[in-house]
Amino acid sequence: SKEGDQYAAFVDKLALKACGSTVEEAGEFLVESFRDWAYQRVSEGNLEETLVSIGYPDIGEDTEVHLVMTLEDQ
Repeated sequence: SKEGDQYAAFVDKLALKACGSTVEEAGEFLVESFRDWAYQRVSEGNLEETLVSIGYPDIGEDTEVHLVMTLEDQ
């Protein structure tokens, strides 16, 4: 979404948000933030549990996660 002169990208159901001067830049920063978040959960041993608790029950060890970027007004 557009916030002033920057774009904000976020992941539904997670407290992850990133900003950039373009949509693409905000998306790239969000991917980095999500990756860091996921690695942290893996190192703590609770990634699956955390994802299940926020509504993603079919997550497994071999699951690939894809972030899909959409503009808020679309």
